[in-house]
Amino acid sequence: MTTVYTRRPTPRGEPRRLRARLPYVLLAACMALFAYAFIQRLQEVRGLQAQQAALQVQNRAIQQRVQALRRQVRYEHTSAFIMSAARSTFGYTLPNEVSLNAATHRQVVRVQAAPAVTPTPGPSWQAWWTSLTARH
Repeated sequence: MTTVYTRRPTPRGEPRRLRARLPYVLLAACMALFAYAFIQRLQEVRGLQAQQAALQVQNRAIQQRVQALRRQVRYEHTSAFIMSAARSTFGYTLPNEVSLNAATHRQVVRVQAAPAVTPTPGPSWQAWWTSLTARH
């Protein structure tokens, strides 16, 4: 003989109560934890991508600076640079050349010393008043 399970009929006016079964609750909790961990990892990946982009920009700038320094070193090893440096630093001239040095005139500023002040006897406010109202 087989057993048949039937649901109890609910009265028409009474709402049906939802029963949560334990496996479904555990499944929902696991899915929520998985989603939380996934979102955390996604944010971490985005942060790392931003760092990668910043480091790539920095590397490009360093590479450009290195290339500029290499070009400058190559130029400094040429005879044209050596000749230019000798002319500008030491005033070197080739035979039959005349060196022209255009020196700028510097204005000399002379500062006069302040007149000596002799302390006057009396209250300090009177000395201040005298110094402020004196005509120079």
